[in-house]
Amino acid sequence: MIATRMIALRVTRRRGLLLGVLLALCLPTGLAPAGEPDALRVVGDKNYPPYLFLDPDGEPRGYLVDLWQLWEQKTGIPVALHATTWGEAQRRVLSGEADVIENIFHTPAREALYDFSAPYATLPTAIYAHESIQGLRDIDSLRGLRVGVLEGDVCVEHLQQHGIDDLNLLPSYRALIQEALREDVKVFCMDEAPANYYLYAAGAHKRFRRAFELYQGQSSRAVRKGKRDSLRLVERGMAQISDSERAALRRQWMGQPIIDGQVARHLGWVILVLVLAGALLLFWTRLLRRQVRSKTRELQQALEEVRQAQRQSDLARDHLEQEVTDRTAALAAAVEEQQIIFDTATSGIALIKDRVLQRCNRRLHELFGWPPGSMVGQPTTIWYPDEAANIAGGESVYAHIWKGESHQREQQLVRRDGSLFWARLTGNAIDCTRPEKGTVWIIDDISAEHATLERMREAKALAEEAARAKSDFLANMSHEIRTPMNTIIGMTHLALQADPSARQRDYLNQIRDAGQHLLDIVNGILDFTEIDAGKLKLVPGEFDLDQLLEDLVQQITRPCEAKGLRLQVMIEAALPRRLIGDPARLRQILMIYADNAIKFTRQGQIGIDARLAAQDEQGLLLRVAVHDTGIGIDAAQRKRLFQAFLQADGSKSRKYGGTGLGLALAQRLTALMGGSVGVDSEPGVGSTFWFTARLGIATHQPRSTQPHPYRRPAGEAPAALPQLPTDDVDTEAPATPAEIARRQAILSGLARRLADDDFAVGQYIDEHHTLLTETLGRHFRPLVNAIQHYDFHTAAELLDRAAAERGIPLDDQRPSSPVTD
Repeated sequence: MIATRMIALRVTRRRGLLLGVLLALCLPTGLAPAGEPDALRVVGDKNYPPYLFLDPDGEPRGYLVDLWQLWEQKTGIPVALHATTWGEAQRRVLSGEADVIENIFHTPAREALYDFSAPYATLPTAIYAHESIQGLRDIDSLRGLRVGVLEGDVCVEHLQQHGIDDLNLLPSYRALIQEALREDVKVFCMDEAPANYYLYAAGAHKRFRRAFELYQGQSSRAVRKGKRDSLRLVERGMAQISDSERAALRRQWMGQPIIDGQVARHLGWVILVLVLAGALLLFWTRLLRRQVRSKTRELQQALEEVRQAQRQSDLARDHLEQEVTDRTAALAAAVEEQQIIFDTATSGIALIKDRVLQRCNRRLHELFGWPPGSMVGQPTTIWYPDEAANIAGGESVYAHIWKGESHQREQQLVRRDGSLFWARLTGNAIDCTRPEKGTVWIIDDISAEHATLERMREAKALAEEAARAKSDFLANMSHEIRTPMNTIIGMTHLALQADPSARQRDYLNQIRDAGQHLLDIVNGILDFTEIDAGKLKLVPGEFDLDQLLEDLVQQITRPCEAKGLRLQVMIEAALPRRLIGDPARLRQILMIYADNAIKFTRQGQIGIDARLAAQDEQGLLLRVAVHDTGIGIDAAQRKRLFQAFLQADGSKSRKYGGTGLGLALAQRLTALMGGSVGVDSEPGVGSTFWFTARLGIATHQPRSTQPHPYRRPAGEAPAALPQLPTDDVDTEAPATPAEIARRQAILSGLARRLADDDFAVGQYIDEHHTLLTETLGRHFRPLVNAIQHYDFHTAAELLDRAAAERGIPLDDQRPSSPVTD
């Protein structure tokens, strides 16, 4: 049944073709239908014998020349046939400079560019190799060999699809043969017809052999995509050329095989077989006629189904074409939006392949002073002021980028006008596994930032020079101040050894204490300055932690006892006793904390707590806290505590003295020891100042069966130190009312001077030394000591306590608002 349908279809097609030929013969030969072009422009490869080639005079010859002359005679439309290179022929058709291209193979890749006619010849394409190249049997054996090909030929696409990328592209078959004759290429791909012609013409048919057939191509005519009217015109004209005319042209240009005797004998047998086959076919035809008649109706129905399917296919094709049009428009809009974003970026952006600019945004052109679009295709060497700068941005940079790393550097680049500017370049690979895709670079002008950094470096250099000058000045001043102060203290000590009177001894003690206090202030300022300048160096060594704290307790016991404060000390038992560090600086920090605690605590206790914060192979982190039950510090004041030359109470009427350097100095010293400082406080409850220091652990630790009384396991209460013996309130004979009034007046005057921070209070004490000594008793010495340290608040507390014990009311008119340091 199916065979019958196909036969009927062929009969129908032959009848349609015959009717078309008869109609064409009825038309006048030279008359062209309305709407046809004045001339048809045809192009082809000038190196494709016997179809098209140039004779020695440069005139086109070949089968296609005569065929198109027949076409011109049949249609009456002039034909302009141009023989050129294959690449140029394709360019002319695609650019609209030509209408038809000859001898083009129909491939999927070319369907997007051309509309093709039905193929009119099957042409084999083969691989040719020099006689010295052996073993080429298929396309895989070409791997690793350089293959010569015609530029724009289907052979290029076919080889690349099979992974053969080492190709030598040449503009024409003639140029390809010349390369082969010079042995610049020993393997090449060419259609067999022109290959045989050129190799024989050059006498090289024995030096080069046909290795294997690569493929067979269907040779067609083609027009630019969308020019189907031109293609129909060409096909209509070609249909007017008869088979006999075509055969004559083929005999003229392709030749005719010579039949020898052996071939004739074989041909006789073939004819006999054909006769027998014809007889069998005639018999079979008669049998089929009956089936054809019975199946004609079914075939007509099948044809109708085919027509219906064709109509549906046309609808689907139209719909698909519309979809493609819409998608193309959407893609173009998206590309336009991306270009707008690309051009409006505030940084210069460039796509670079092999150090050649492939694409740049508008900002990049502005940075380098080039007209828009003019940098595309330029090498990146136009960015650099010299060859050294160009090399710096070369192989070493791309070696990092191809590892998937992002590269960034700052470098001076040059504009088109020769001016230099500082830029920050950031580069990344589009795909680090495929370097051929290139890299993306972002370039920012940082000239202003670089100038600012340069000014900052200059300012830093000036500041460092000023710091050095300040350090030198302070070093000189320290010598100038310390020398006379040490002389004063030393001479005072000698005067005390000369058996002075009680009043003179008291004066000398005041001079010595005031001098020592001033020397401590100078030393604190100088220490702070050395730390600030980075010149203070720690002096590490082994020391006994228990002994260090024992010495501290001995120093602060008297001031605590003078104010009636309890003193508690706790050393965590896990702490090693022998440590490695700077004991002098640790003692300095502890004294700063302890002095502050005593100064700001009116009643209650002072606690010192040493614990093991952390321990590793390098050593341990010591944490020491000093607790007090003093006036406390609010949150706003805590923020200022560790700033140099600042005090919690900076007013002139503050109750507590000090330079404001102690806590700042403690903070810098702990930083040098790899630690930190901090404070926890609540107004009216008390404060805890702590610091940490990283210390080493001595190799040899003392062994003692009796632990130090300060040491306690973690979590156990600290040891309370026994109070030192103190004198009771001095007893004397009852004073007369006049004496009591005199004492009240003297003590009230002292209280007013303390409240006003009157630095002449020392002179007042000298004037009333005897009465004050008798009246204050055991409180006199601590009160004078507090005044010598400018701690007028503590002195006032001691005065209040002594007056209360004596029962002497004070009329001092002092301010009642609390002031904290």
